[in-house]
Amino acid sequence: MSAQGIVILLIVFVVFSAFAISIAKQWSRNNNSQEVSVKARVLKIRDDGWFQKSSGTYRFDVTGSCRITFEIIESGQCQDLNVSMGELDVISEGDIGTLTMQGTRYISFKKQVLEDL
Repeated sequence: MSAQGIVILLIVFVVFSAFAISIAKQWSRNNNSQEVSVKARVLKIRDDGWFQKSSGTYRFDVTGSCRITFEIIESGQCQDLNVSMGELDVISEGDIGTLTMQGTRYISFKKQVLEDL
């Protein structure tokens, strides 16, 4: 193997290792965080091309996850969380409810139901 091939292989290994270490650190921080439930509003749902929205409904071609931006009502802080596609059946932009998370890990979102007058 040439010197260039070794350098390229070494760079790929270093980048992959750094990525794996970053993921492991985040996983550890989430596990060491307490579960927190806060009142939040759904600001934005980003699909990154995994699903399409047509006629107000979501059609899933692939199972995966998307990112949702929640606004914590009490503090005004925004939190981006990865959420499974299945959750989108019950979550829409503008919804208000109780967000439960552990660090940067999404646990659940219970939509606030308006009582009939």
